[in-house]
Amino acid sequence: MAMLPGPGSARCEHGQATVAFVAVVPALVLVALALIQLALAGYATIAAGTAARAAARADYVGAEARRAARRALPPGLRDGIEVEAGPEGVEVE
Repeated sequence: MAMLPGPGSARCEHGQATVAFVAVVPALVLVALALIQLALAGYATIAAGTAARAAARADYVGAEARRAARRALPPGLRDGIEVEAGPEGVEVE
């Protein structure tokens, strides 16, 4: 007498790896996108600090702070820069 596969046999789990993979892929994509976003935020923070130092240095020696800050930034970040030079220092946003 041949035995039929029961509910706990390996045949009932056919395709289980595919289902698990499909369930995990969106989560992995979201984690990867979050890591990319964090890296970009860190890069922008470092670039802003560099621009602020360049602007402060330029203001200290009497040069134009806004121009120095713009030159210190990569081309892609130069458009949204705001530089305010006052008696207490320079602020770069």
